[in-house]
Amino acid sequence: MEELPLVTIKCLVYNHEPFLRQCLDGFVMQRANFKFEAWVHDDASTDGSAEIIQEYAKKYPEIIKPYYEKENLYSKHDQSFREVTWNPKYLRGKYIAFCEGDDYWTDPMKLQKQVDFLEKNPEYVMCAHNYTIFEQNTGKTYPCYNYNHREYKQDGAVSYLPFTYYDGWFTTPLACMVRNADYLYTMPREKFKNFIDLAYYYYVLKRGKGVLLRDRMGVYRVHQGGIYSGSTMEFNYCREVSILTTIYKLEKDKKILPMLQQYEMGYIVELVRNRKIFKGITELILMINKMPFKYFFSTSLHLIHYYVRKF
Repeated sequence: MEELPLVTIKCLVYNHEPFLRQCLDGFVMQRANFKFEAWVHDDASTDGSAEIIQEYAKKYPEIIKPYYEKENLYSKHDQSFREVTWNPKYLRGKYIAFCEGDDYWTDPMKLQKQVDFLEKNPEYVMCAHNYTIFEQNTGKTYPCYNYNHREYKQDGAVSYLPFTYYDGWFTTPLACMVRNADYLYTMPREKFKNFIDLAYYYYVLKRGKGVLLRDRMGVYRVHQGGIYSGSTMEFNYCREVSILTTIYKLEKDKKILPMLQQYEMGYIVELVRNRKIFKGITELILMINKMPFKYFFSTSLHLIHYYVRKF
């Protein structure tokens, strides 16, 4: 009987040819005392991405497990993309790690460190870590440290911070490892189209705690072709507002409301910055009208703070 991997790496690829080798090198360099594999899904790339995947699959067959689409599913915005990319047939590990084809890992012990923590602490369902942001166009890099205002806990050589969904910070997929479980495949993805990270973290962290390791072990690449990083701030805020609003409607979770406020305020500020004054005022009125009365005062104070700080 085939030995199942302890970790499956979920890697989505579309036209990532300039960056893909760096991504796959991050997988094959991992040093771990357990079996792991990378499920690399190419969504019908039109550049040389598929050929690079084939090359690595041939050289590292025990790690690289390729899957090639004949037509692009992401662009359809339908259930077919979700059914393929979230399928327990391919995500076989006890744990799932993530890294898209334009990002990459820098620490060969990344998987080992995350698995060690989750194995030792069964109450945690997600283990993330700090990472570096790299601007492809400018060549600039800067660290993404989260929760700088909080003190890390120490357990031997491990520095870490527990967090919940309501703390208002979310990791990027390249830094994330979660426990594989049935609910990952039954959450209502169809309600969120393809922009699902914010919703995904919610449904994971409903099941337990998350932890942030202090170590910076990967690089998030900002470039014009990125699904997220290639979008404007206005679009990003609008998308997050839509996702959080959908979560609130589905789950009736009032703890979401302060976070929803923050994203809505960010969206309004970006509208004003882009001289869309009328739309900004309209969104402000809609936001205040749909908030429970007890949030009205705090919302107003936050808005004043945002405008003073931004302008």
